[in-house]
Amino acid sequence: MEKIKKKRSAQMHYLLRSPLARKLSLILMLCGTTQLVASSNLPLLSEAHGEEIPGVAKRSNEILTQQFAVSGTVVNEQGETLPGVNVFEKENVTNGVITGVNGAYSINVSSSDAVLIFSFIGFDTQEVNLNGRQNIDIILQEEVTGLDEVVVVGYGTQKKVNVTGAVAAISTEALENRPVTNVTNALQGLMPGATIIQNSGQPGKDMGSIRIRGIGTLNNANPMYVVDGMVVGGMNDIDPNDIASISVLKDAASAAIYGSRASNGVVLITTKKGSKKEPTLKYDGNVGWQQPTDLLEYLPSWEYAGLYNTARLNQGQEAAYSQEEIEKFRNGSDPDNYPNTDWLGLLYKKSGFQQSHRAELSGGSDNSTYMISMGVLDQDGVIDHTNYTRYNARANITSSYKKFTVALNMSFSHGVTKEPTNPYTGDMYQIIRQVNRIAPFVPYKYSTGEYGYIADGNPIAWMDLGAVRNEKYRKTRGIGRIGYDIMKGLKIEEIIGYEYTGSSDEKFIKDIQYNNWKTGDPTLYQGPNSQYDKRQDQQLLNLQTLLTYNRTFGAHSISVLAGYSQEMTRTDWNSSYRKDFLNNELWEINAGSADGQVAEGSAYEYALQSYFGRLSYAFNDKYLLEANIRRDGTSRFSANNRWGTFPSFFSRLATYK
Repeated sequence: MEKIKKKRSAQMHYLLRSPLARKLSLILMLCGTTQLVASSNLPLLSEAHGEEIPGVAKRSNEILTQQFAVSGTVVNEQGETLPGVNVFEKENVTNGVITGVNGAYSINVSSSDAVLIFSFIGFDTQEVNLNGRQNIDIILQEEVTGLDEVVVVGYGTQKKVNVTGAVAAISTEALENRPVTNVTNALQGLMPGATIIQNSGQPGKDMGSIRIRGIGTLNNANPMYVVDGMVVGGMNDIDPNDIASISVLKDAASAAIYGSRASNGVVLITTKKGSKKEPTLKYDGNVGWQQPTDLLEYLPSWEYAGLYNTARLNQGQEAAYSQEEIEKFRNGSDPDNYPNTDWLGLLYKKSGFQQSHRAELSGGSDNSTYMISMGVLDQDGVIDHTNYTRYNARANITSSYKKFTVALNMSFSHGVTKEPTNPYTGDMYQIIRQVNRIAPFVPYKYSTGEYGYIADGNPIAWMDLGAVRNEKYRKTRGIGRIGYDIMKGLKIEEIIGYEYTGSSDEKFIKDIQYNNWKTGDPTLYQGPNSQYDKRQDQQLLNLQTLLTYNRTFGAHSISVLAGYSQEMTRTDWNSSYRKDFLNNELWEINAGSADGQVAEGSAYEYALQSYFGRLSYAFNDKYLLEANIRRDGTSRFSANNRWGTFPSFFSRLATYK
């Protein structure tokens, strides 16, 4: 038993400073074991009541000379005892203890003038000079670091301490060094109260769906997206490295300022700006490979054939394969008639190469700042003919002169997504589906070079055709601001935002003829070949007028917002279709037959007019009140039912003050 005790003692060695270690020390102490050994520069922890640790005397002669005993209790501001608080001597950081379950501690220090340090995660660290005192009771205050941090909210910013609604803020530091391809992937695991589900790993289509506090509406349950103050349709055209901060408005109190469109929450994105420093050039880049981590494992053909026999026998039918035939499946002696095809192995490559590069130039002076960036992302899929390429460029410029402030945010994004098609359904989905349902005893190719197939065709033969769908977009966004300080705390700002998105979808379907592998006679035909083209242009114009007033009078802080917004959107599109091309190498529309051709096109537009306001009041940064109201009128409804009002009111007592 003594040997077991010594071994257990030797295993309870931990370090102090990290939050994890502090939690471990508390857990160990509650379990009756708080024996900890320090590293070369970290405090040494002993039992809560100062019990000596075997072997420590050999480490330091200084500890042997400690004669002045100090004890006390550590509590929080509510008078609750705090177990697990680190207590150590400043002049000798290798001498320390932790408080017990009742918050009590006892420590021997080198002199009556020593300085003790009290440290605990979530609380401000305190230093206390003993001045001959042997009983020191401590009240630790909760750490409020970051409460003065500014958080982006609807149509402005607020100090985190004064935010009344449920708002989650994510900084650029949390997004950096994450080699992801889009913003939703970068946000996974960073937003409390929000769920991000990635439904696909296909390059260019791996954007996750965001659900804030569950599903709040039928059909489209996506949140509202706002980039640099302008409402946009999505955020996956943005380079994650261009983002300075993201705020998520999760409840009615914080999101009502945006009206009914905010019923599923609001995601506010602020892009990076320059700083009043010397010009700085920054480069970020990464290179990597992607590969499937977990694929389904299907039975080989001989086991598949055996189970197929069992199924037939259970139905009162004869077995389809004899034992000799099953053995041929196993030994591969006749691959034409008894193959063992690994369809997943034929579809998936070993890896897909991915790279991204970004350069940023930023700087400025006392009156002006700038940030210019350019980036490229190139991602190959783990399936042939799948690729996504995105180019980004951004310029954010801010300048001030006396009472005027002018800002211009310009961005451009261009993306191309490629995926294979098939003559059976025309999409990539059917290839994935077919590979996962076709039997292993269907050959990919016979020894004569002819493809094997089932009634729906051969998925790898479709891949070999090399028919590709190209989806492209070009997005240009410009946001201009001009502000004027009318008087102290009172400012008016005019904002104009314009976004143009041009997209195209080009899909060529190649036909395929299957033949009898023995005679070469035609059997199954899948076709005809065809080309489908669609072009779409969308324009969005946003006008805003914001009047804000922010003042602090002693312990009273007041913030008032009044605003007007008008949005206009127009979309134009046209599409064309032709089939029966001369061969599989010509796919421009004019090369197809005019017989059966289709030409379509249309346009639609809508507008939204809004008035909104917010009143926020804080007393001593502790008692908080906020009221929001928005009135929207939309062209989507008739004139008699066009307007709606969306109010919210919220109050809160900040218990951390």
